[in-house]
Amino acid sequence: MVNDFVKGAASALKEYGLPVYIDEMPMGFSRPCFGVKCFSTEVTPCVSRYFKEEIRLGVEIYMPYGYDSADGSPESGRSFAFGEAEAFAYEALRFINVGGRQYCAKSISSERKSQTTSQGTPNGLEGTGGIVCLTAVYSRFVRKELSEESGVMEELFEKFEF
Repeated sequence: MVNDFVKGAASALKEYGLPVYIDEMPMGFSRPCFGVKCFSTEVTPCVSRYFKEEIRLGVEIYMPYGYDSADGSPESGRSFAFGEAEAFAYEALRFINVGGRQYCAKSISSERKSQTTSQGTPNGLEGTGGIVCLTAVYSRFVRKELSEESGVMEELFEKFEF
């Protein structure tokens, strides 16, 4: 079920029109792109066969080399796509669809990093390439059915009305 969360986040990010890589980045990948992977899962026992599962996803946005030049012109490689991609990733990860259900992120945090190269890149640019690392945490409640031989946990959904 954790892989379904990774696929749900990847499909939400695909709407931006950039390549999305799951788990591993291939050698010579094209920039700009997204990378999605599961950082960790944590299962906490609750009352009477119920468990709370927290799934922590990591999304990396790789921007082309030369993004940080001062003028921001298209010739410099910036074209203001860096901030747009970060804002879109926040919106895409806020709600994701998994198995016909929609999940809201419990929290989303980001950190900006940069990669510097003195060697030529595939497109011939040298300089600094930007990376934004986002971490999104999703929670769900599951129930373990004792009658099943497989021991698979079943997701719990209840409608609360106030």
